[in-house]
Amino acid sequence: MDILETIVRLLAAAAAILAAWALPRLRAWLIARTDRETAEQVLTLTEVFAQAAEQLLKAEDPTGEKRMQYVSERLEELGVEVTEAVIAMVESAVWSLNAASKKE
Repeated sequence: MDILETIVRLLAAAAAILAAWALPRLRAWLIARTDRETAEQVLTLTEVFAQAAEQLLKAEDPTGEKRMQYVSERLEELGVEVTEAVIAMVESAVWSLNAASKKE
């Protein structure tokens, strides 16, 4: 009985050491993966909303302020915090739209 109890304690200690080593790495991997996926989703949403803003507001908004406001409001409705990085995504999406329309 003592040998079995010792083996169980050793296995429990090994499992605790393994968990202490593996859990921080797993957490870091999950956070990095989630952040990348979130950024990709925000970029996709930004592109879609920028296209919609161009379609809906271009004629009445020569400066682009209303279009930027439209995109920002749509993103905020979905829980996206509009940071400088998100604004850069919007500007990039608009540039891509303008470049594509010049080619046509």
